[in-house]
Amino acid sequence: MHRRTGRGVGAALVLALVLAVGGLAPASSIVTTASAATTTTVVPGVVGTYPDYGSADVRNQRLRRGCHTYRVDYVLRPPTPDWSALVQLYTPRSRKLGTLLLDANRPDPLVGHRGFEICGVTVAPGRFRIQVELIYTDGREEYRALTRPTFFRLTRRR
Repeated sequence: MHRRTGRGVGAALVLALVLAVGGLAPASSIVTTASAATTTTVVPGVVGTYPDYGSADVRNQRLRRGCHTYRVDYVLRPPTPDWSALVQLYTPRSRKLGTLLLDANRPDPLVGHRGFEICGVTVAPGRFRIQVELIYTDGREEYRALTRPTFFRLTRRR
């Protein structure tokens, strides 16, 4: 870091990382494939796969005084009839704030809504992350799959 300005380390670190990996990937080397169950994007050196087993969504809104229930809409597409799902809510600082359990053996439908109770004094306003972890069995094997996270904002009250 430069003593006077405090700048320079970030760009040098990124440049060193790019050189260590072997340079930036040209656009022609990026491959995207899609099937009925997953969408996979492959960039040399980076792999990201999220199965299309469902999602959860919360609309952007104001953070209210006191404790209130914030509605979570969900859609699940499990690959087998024996499943359970964890809908996990994370704060802007990536702390787990709460978890909803959805189960095939309960009367929870595959499409519906539930609620998270959030107390305004315990969280800071910002961009919250919500993600579904689907746990399903195929025969004797148990599988776990994380779906693509979705984000919503809780803004300060006026």
